[in-house]
Amino acid sequence: MKTNGVLTLSPFKGKVKLKRTLNRIIDPSGAVIGGISAYNIYDLNGAKIAGLSRVEKTPSGDVRRYEGYRSFVVKDGLLMLENGGVLGRVVAKKERSAFVPVAVILTALMAAILVIMAVLGFPEPIPVSGEERPVLTVKTDGEQWGANQDLSVFTGKLYPGKSGDYAFEIENPTEFELEYTLTLTDENDWGGRSPLEYRLRMNNVYIGETNGWIAMADSRNTIAFDDIHFTPDSSHIITIEWRWPFESGNDDADTQAGQASGIYFLNVDITAAIVGQL
Repeated sequence: MKTNGVLTLSPFKGKVKLKRTLNRIIDPSGAVIGGISAYNIYDLNGAKIAGLSRVEKTPSGDVRRYEGYRSFVVKDGLLMLENGGVLGRVVAKKERSAFVPVAVILTALMAAILVIMAVLGFPEPIPVSGEERPVLTVKTDGEQWGANQDLSVFTGKLYPGKSGDYAFEIENPTEFELEYTLTLTDENDWGGRSPLEYRLRMNNVYIGETNGWIAMADSRNTIAFDDIHFTPDSSHIITIEWRWPFESGNDDADTQAGQASGIYFLNVDITAAIVGQL
């Protein structure tokens, strides 16, 4: 393997120590000069020499800026110095001759899969609003959800730094006080760590044990928000907030997700029971 130590600060003994998950930086002569992830730039010894400081949106695409012992810019697949001098191009590990974006991106995204459970806890055969076992009423923009419905929770591609939210309305059409539980689970087709974090808001108040973000991977891929009380004949706006943090501390997992060009699924499960009959 041909190498160039232009980025390497400490003595290089000829063996490249870059992780397999890193994209390579190739100089004009075809020599490897270092590696790059969504967040960091590494020299031939595998030492981090710069970290992502910001991403600038431009009409022609993202410009990623890395700060370290020198300031670097990644634009149009090229690694450059702040003054515009080109050092090399970014090449995916599996594609030595073609440029791919350095940003970790899920190139295909499926809508969330919704499962609505029937209301639990009604003593049979007491009728409620003309039905023995009514189902939950959940709406988005006035349209009622159905079981196993596909929803557009996410828009476009996912990548580090992207965030968003999805709002919907839950109604309690009964004469009983209900206690709701909303559970989020996810899955992907690359078999790696989930990169997203979530939190839940009812009207304008965050709910759950904490007001902070919960990493799906850290919660064993299940996040449950329970003890959500609804008074009789009432409705509330529920908002699922989501984000893929820039500095998650999981560079390798994020890079694996991006290189897999995988599909990410979110399952939303809503149940309810009469208070006092759980």
